[in-house]
Amino acid sequence: SPGTKVLALITITENETEDKNCVLMTLSTDFDVLKEVILEPFDIDAQVTIVWKPDGTILAVNSLDKSDNNRSIRSYQRESLVLKYFGRSNDKSEEFAINLKAPIAWACGDRSNLIASIDYRSKQHQQVVFLDSHCSCLDEFSLK
Repeated sequence: SPGTKVLALITITENETEDKNCVLMTLSTDFDVLKEVILEPFDIDAQVTIVWKPDGTILAVNSLDKSDNNRSIRSYQRESLVLKYFGRSNDKSEEFAINLKAPIAWACGDRSNLIASIDYRSKQHQQVVFLDSHCSCLDEFSLK
C-alpha cells in the first residue's frame, strides 16, 4: 500500500480435488494475513497487476478471466477485500476489453479516481485508456 503498512498479493492454492483457486490476500508488516478472498478464476499464465489507489483505500486487480478470455479490472476495499467495482469494457461502446493489457496504474494524488492502461488493438494501433474508479472508460487517446 502507499503507506507501506499493507502488502497485497495473489497466490494460487490447490485443494484436495486439485482445483486451483486464485486468492487475493493482504498482509501486515509482520506478514500476518489480514484478509483473503477467492478471486474469479483467471488465466494464471497471463500477466496480473495489482495497483493501489494513492490514498490506500482501494486496490485494483487486472486479470484475464479464464471463462471467456476477456480482461477484467476489479477494485476491492482495502480493509475487507469486498469487491467494490468491476469493469470489462475499454471504450464507450462497451466492447469487451480483450486487448486491454496489464499493467495498469492509478493516477497520482489521494483524490485521484483515474486508472490508466494500454489497449493493444494491433502493433500499429495502441491506445492509452483512462477508467474511473468504477472501472468504466472515461477517455482514450492513440499512441503513434
